[in-house]
Amino acid sequence: GSQKYPGENDFKKYISTFAGYDNAFTSDVETCYHFNIANCGFEGALDRFSRFFIDPLLNASSVDRELLAVDSEHKGNIQKNDWKQYELLKRVSNQNHPFSQFSTGTAETLRGSANQLGVSLRDELLKFHQKYYSSDIMNLVIAGNHTLDQLTEWAVSKFTQVKSQGNPKVQRHAHPLSNSEIGQVVYMERVDDGQEISLIFALPEIKSSYRNGATLYISYLLRIQGKGSLYSYLQQKGWIADLNGSTLPATSDEFNMFIISADLTSEGLKHCNDIVHAIFAYLNMITATKPQKWYHNEIRTINNLNHYFYQKASVQSWVESRPGVLHNAFILPEHVMTAGSLIGEFDPEMISILLGFLKPNNYLMLVGAKQHEGIQFNMTDPFYGTKYYVDRLPSDLTKRPGAGFKYRRLFSMPKTNPFIPKNLAKIIHRTNADIASTDPVYLKCTEKMAVWFKKDNLFFTPRGAIHIKIKVKLIDTPFYHALNELYGMYTQEHLYNELHQAMLAGLHFHYTPTAGIINIRITGFSENQKSVLDAILTKVKRMTIDEQLFSALYQTLADSYGAIRTDEPLTHAIMNLDFINKHPFWHYTHKQAELKKITVADLQLFADHIFDQTFFKVLVIGNFEEEDALDIANMVDLILISKELPEHLTETPRFLSINPGHYVYQALTTDENAKNSAVVSHIYCGSIINGYELVVLQLLARIVREPFFDQLRTQEQLGYRVNAYIQSFGTNQILSFYIQSESSPAYVGMRITDFIYLFREKLIKYSFETLATQINSIAEKWSEKPKTIFQEADKHWSQISSGNYDFDHKERYIALLKKLTRDDLVRFWDKYINPETAHMYRRIDSQIWSSKTIKPNSAQFAQFYSGSIALQGCLHRDGAANVTLSKVNDIVLLASQSGNIKNALESLQNQFNIQIDTSSQTFVALQMAVNQITANHSFAVNDSLNLTKICMRQSPDGIWLINNIRKFKDSQQLLGSSLPFQIPEPKYVDTEN
Repeated sequence: GSQKYPGENDFKKYISTFAGYDNAFTSDVETCYHFNIANCGFEGALDRFSRFFIDPLLNASSVDRELLAVDSEHKGNIQKNDWKQYELLKRVSNQNHPFSQFSTGTAETLRGSANQLGVSLRDELLKFHQKYYSSDIMNLVIAGNHTLDQLTEWAVSKFTQVKSQGNPKVQRHAHPLSNSEIGQVVYMERVDDGQEISLIFALPEIKSSYRNGATLYISYLLRIQGKGSLYSYLQQKGWIADLNGSTLPATSDEFNMFIISADLTSEGLKHCNDIVHAIFAYLNMITATKPQKWYHNEIRTINNLNHYFYQKASVQSWVESRPGVLHNAFILPEHVMTAGSLIGEFDPEMISILLGFLKPNNYLMLVGAKQHEGIQFNMTDPFYGTKYYVDRLPSDLTKRPGAGFKYRRLFSMPKTNPFIPKNLAKIIHRTNADIASTDPVYLKCTEKMAVWFKKDNLFFTPRGAIHIKIKVKLIDTPFYHALNELYGMYTQEHLYNELHQAMLAGLHFHYTPTAGIINIRITGFSENQKSVLDAILTKVKRMTIDEQLFSALYQTLADSYGAIRTDEPLTHAIMNLDFINKHPFWHYTHKQAELKKITVADLQLFADHIFDQTFFKVLVIGNFEEEDALDIANMVDLILISKELPEHLTETPRFLSINPGHYVYQALTTDENAKNSAVVSHIYCGSIINGYELVVLQLLARIVREPFFDQLRTQEQLGYRVNAYIQSFGTNQILSFYIQSESSPAYVGMRITDFIYLFREKLIKYSFETLATQINSIAEKWSEKPKTIFQEADKHWSQISSGNYDFDHKERYIALLKKLTRDDLVRFWDKYINPETAHMYRRIDSQIWSSKTIKPNSAQFAQFYSGSIALQGCLHRDGAANVTLSKVNDIVLLASQSGNIKNALESLQNQFNIQIDTSSQTFVALQMAVNQITANHSFAVNDSLNLTKICMRQSPDGIWLINNIRKFKDSQQLLGSSLPFQIPEPKYVDTEN
């Protein structure tokens, strides 16, 4: 809070009321605070926002709680390779340079350090704010639909009080990669089976060169694919899965780095030195060729096209990027709007200077893998626990690498880009009927295709989009699904290699096979979209599987399956719920096992026959004529040369219709080093087919999100990852809560349940004025028109692809929304969400238990109340020894009979030789455990199912434990397909038209 708005959660509550969002992020040298909000609440939000920089309170209790959030965020990153690698780069850089310092924070580095120094952490925060939150080094960017005069008046009136403290930044001219660090090779232990190599070159500051495009020139050449490229050479060797080259974000006034990185295959790990030789040989070719003006002009033309035909996407992302631009003192005022999108005239000297830094005497190398042959790790990073080993680069990698004869003629500059549009002045004519039209037109339907079209009547630019959904024969086995994923990776790599220049020219395409469906999406300038689609279909139709590329991508897919094991617990909790709700759905472990059986011949056979029988839908939208859409559809049909696909050979994804009851699925984390656990709770809330229920849940979710975050994240500090949101499985709509936490999942699950019980009282007293503001803000958001032709295409395609054809649903939903009252919300809460009143209460909790947390077995789950299990977990986390469930349960039962919590607290402290603070989670757990028995909260559900027949167990508080997901799914019914909103008639009945 602030002196003007002292409520601790006032800002977030205000933002939430006006359907907004806020966040912040910190880089090495700057922090960005940002928010978005409905325009009607903008002034109030700005006023509250400004006070953070004028008179923040930074209350001691808030500091203590946020410290735990910082610590929790760090622990969630400990097992992420990107974080580990960046911290390791700091670890091996010049330790006298600020860059080497730890970039986030832990309880130990913050509170622990403050205690060691004998200072108050809050006092240090206030000093930091006073010193660095100075108007001299702060920038403000605001955007809204108000006049510039109004926005300016608000900016001046609300932020003038931000104090000027001068410029406290200390200028240093050294580089974090000095001569001592250059020439090192660092071998790093990854947490998964992936491999990577990075060459990190020391650069001076490049902020002053923001306009010349020199770094883009080099980056484009490193990323380009096709004949003569470094990427294609390394890929054909079977050594890499991906390649990139770029600088760090240009935020430092003193230095930068250029990083060339590659994701390696297992074979590539054995050829690291060969890869380095090839990289330098390619850089030598670029240097020897001299900077080419025509290539710079191609990059410049592409950037100019994207800028001058800019499609307004998210104002939020643009606003977030501009303060960093304003921090660059070299950027001229007239370039603030265009920095990062437009580049200037050809500057061969600057390109040559940069290439001069990409030399073998100016880099260090980092190699990441789970194991390195012949390497014994001898050091450990103190913050992430990363094991590593540092050595000097061998002489052949520092003295003229890549200079051998065998590298000559391997590499060459790319050809001119044939996909850059040339006829941008051609904008399709629009009649009055076209301009009045809001929905796409159903042009044609045959036994093999359905064609939809909409002419652009909103943006009047030479852009467009083509969406195609091809149904193919489905074989529902994990072998088929793994093969399908490998096919998707192969076609993507094959197409990107062949059509990479189309991507560079702003023609973005996606070829995405899923189970029984291939989705194709092409966006960008309309001029060459048909040619790109022709090339995509022709190339995949006639594709011959290359053994080297197959081996590389096979290994990449195998590594990606293996990497899932170390994903954060929250990811696994969500994935298990997907497994429970979806049919068919194959767990990654099933596909991982089947992948081992797949051969080159299998993939070739799959590719040869995937289009034997098809049915496809197509939407053409944008700067096209109706005839273009029909021509595109006919072209697809002619290239595929497929037979009609009978309906019985396709399968619509099905979803479970969960029987009433409260269920929980528990699993141990697959990463033994993970400190966090996770809980995701799904509460099933009716059907998305019912427009009234859909709109009520949308409003409820908006209302519940901020109090849930405030209570369990801000107040209780259960974890850094806390959220409430809506999702759907088929026609099921679900209110979901998730928390990733070091606490016992049993405790977290009970805190979610307690929140649900207590929130009903808040809902009953919810202010009419606040509710009206929420409704109006959501209506304003829903009324927003698409900002790009691509957003409009996605909006219409979602209805066409799903077969629902409800193009005007937003208007109906807004009308329903505006009629809602508080009573509607309370009735809905009691019907679906409140377990004491909801006769059809359906809830599934997915729990992932850290190995650091005591997890009950199924017999203990059935014997003891959840409260006793939660209390045991809290005691164990607090360091209590020999904490058995039976001992804990005895104390809880005695307290529930006597009603004396104080005696129970003393018993716990004496029994387990531990001090328990009355503000701690352990004390809250004790209260919940006792109240669970004495309050006797009961489900309204009449539980008539006897799931013990499929080896499920029920806890004393009525929760069913899912021991076997497949058996549980077999005991539930499947939802049928929903009826479409309408069945449209095609414009041309004659299929020959």
